[in-house]
Amino acid sequence: LGREYCQIPATLRMLDEHRRWQALPPVALQPETRQRLEERMPGVASGLDRHEWVRHGSCYGGDAETYFRTALALVDQVNRSPVRDLVAARRGQRVTLAELRAAFEQGFGAGTGAALGLHCEADGDRRLVSEIRIALRQPSTTAPHLWETLDRAAPRQGNCEAGLVDRVGPD
Repeated sequence: LGREYCQIPATLRMLDEHRRWQALPPVALQPETRQRLEERMPGVASGLDRHEWVRHGSCYGGDAETYFRTALALVDQVNRSPVRDLVAARRGQRVTLAELRAAFEQGFGAGTGAALGLHCEADGDRRLVSEIRIALRQPSTTAPHLWETLDRAAPRQGNCEAGLVDRVGPD
């Protein structure tokens, strides 16, 4: 979408930009939505849901419940695609943006891989995949179909071409 912090007070934006997410207001969600979000976004424990709502959800044009239900529906579609299988198979190994784009196109059609961007972070001498970002136009709030919401205008940029898929838990 490319829009951030819509009608967010400067004090909340500052808290978010300084990663003080637990100091942001809690996101009001139905118990079922909260549970699903916690399962699919473990970062909720550190306030990641608050960050996502303030930075991105505030520009969505709806309430937090609809925003996160829509996001969960889109995540579920990715998790039923070859992308999930590729990432799961590569735990502890390197994966490339080209491989991810190819898997995405297997699941969502030719040309859709351009909507993916890969972000990595340094962890000592390792370069870990931190995010696989998908460029979207405003998704539908009724029946979101990922392939309909992709922004294919230009290839999505990231900060790396490959990274290590970290294993869950301590090394």
